[in-house]
Amino acid sequence: MAKRVILLCGYGGVGKDTIRAMLEKRGYEGGALAAKVREMAETLDPYFRETQCTYNHLMRTMGYEAAKRAHPCVREFLVKLGHDCKKVLGEDIWIRLLRERVDASTKPFVISDCRYLEEVRAFPDAELWYIDRPGVGPANNAEGTTIPLILAECNWRFTTIHNDSDMYHLEIRVANAHHARRH
Repeated sequence: MAKRVILLCGYGGVGKDTIRAMLEKRGYEGGALAAKVREMAETLDPYFRETQCTYNHLMRTMGYEAAKRAHPCVREFLVKLGHDCKKVLGEDIWIRLLRERVDASTKPFVISDCRYLEEVRAFPDAELWYIDRPGVGPANNAEGTTIPLILAECNWRFTTIHNDSDMYHLEIRVANAHHARRH
């Protein structure tokens, strides 16, 4: 039997990391395509004039998600760093690095940040779960373009999780989606 891989797709702030954590409690190993970008940002530790502090200081004092929401310069830096690395190291660098982890894992795997078609195409046997949350839209123009493209291409094989209530109901929806696709 092939290893189960779930790709989580949706706009920033819809609950992908929360759902990833729920699946990790069910025995999944979790990963993110942007994980290595975050590691590089920690190593570089740039100073942001807009915030008058460094990347690592923001991560320690605010956390990743809050820093990105409160300070657009953080998200912009991470996006630029990720794209610039792709120019130097190859367009599929983030996919290759995560693919190695997925292949080496003995557990089912959940990837919490699929945002581009090539990322979905790199895992052709994976399940795609689209996470929707009322009132949450694209964080930037690219996200507003790429997420609809993924859904259009994969319309025959994705599960939608509506994150429109509380954690209890989200957990039930995740459990139902997990069970429905498993059997």
